[in-house]
Amino acid sequence: NIFRTTQAALAGTTVVTNNNNTYAGDWRVDSGFIRFSNAAQLGTLTTANSLKGNGGTFDIKGRTETLGAFTLTNGTLTDGAAVGSKGLLKAASYAVSNGTINAVIADGPGGPSAMTKTTSGHLWINTTNTYTGGTNLVDGRIYAGADGTLGTGILTLTGGRLMSNGATDRTF
Repeated sequence: NIFRTTQAALAGTTVVTNNNNTYAGDWRVDSGFIRFSNAAQLGTLTTANSLKGNGGTFDIKGRTETLGAFTLTNGTLTDGAAVGSKGLLKAASYAVSNGTINAVIADGPGGPSAMTKTTSGHLWINTTNTYTGGTNLVDGRIYAGADGTLGTGILTLTGGRLMSNGATDRTF
């Protein structure tokens, strides 16, 4: 087993494991890189668990993960699988601040799920996402790197800026 604590926190570590894990709590990635190649290695994620990115990278590597809440304070959510083998992150809610999303995010348990960005800072989203609960931009900037970056649903802008990450116009 890798972790048996209330919250598994990784800092400055690369974890790629072939061992099964019985950990059943929340995950927090503070720095470094974490990737598991099958569900038994990640332990048991349930709709009560959360994944918090405070720095570093979490790679879903072609898997579909379902959890209660996803928070990205700083860092990267990615999917390192080959094209045609990509997975999904399905969370009941998405709270984002700074960082990069290079993995498809979708409606989670009890969907539809919404994304909310409430702090200054920059968020780059480079995938076409399928969540349907809308996007709330309160502060900071969201840079869209693909059409459909903000899923579907209502886009609510009460502050901040929504921008393309280059010279290409985007469809939201």
